[in-house]
Amino acid sequence: MGQHRQLPEKLRQLHPKFRTPYIAIVVFGAIAIVTIIPGQADFLGKIYAFGAMLSFTIAHLAVIALRVKQPDVERPYRGPGEVRIAGRKLPLFAIAGGWARGSPGSWSRSSTSRL
Repeated sequence: MGQHRQLPEKLRQLHPKFRTPYIAIVVFGAIAIVTIIPGQADFLGKIYAFGAMLSFTIAHLAVIALRVKQPDVERPYRGPGEVRIAGRKLPLFAIAGGWARGSPGSWSRSSTSRL
C-alpha cells in the first residue's frame, strides 16, 4: 500500500534495517488492541468482514469498468465466460461476483455470522 501511495507519507516510512513499514504496523496494531481491550473482538471481526467484502466488490466492479472503458486492450488473462450486455462483452465471473458480494443479503449475512 505504501508503494502505491495509499497511506500518508509518515505511515509509509520503512525501517532502515528490516524494510518494513514499522510506523503503520505500530499504529494499526495499536488500533486493533484498543478495539479488542473492551471485549470488542466481534466488532473487529465484523469490520474486517465488511472491509474484505467491500474490497472484493470494488475489484469486481473495476474489472467490469475496465472492460467497458478499454475493451480492446490486450490482457494477460481473461476469465472464462462472457455475457453481452448493451452490445458489450462483459466477464461473467465479475458480474456474478460483484452481484453476489454487493447484494444486500450478503452484507447482512456477513455481519450476523459468528466468529
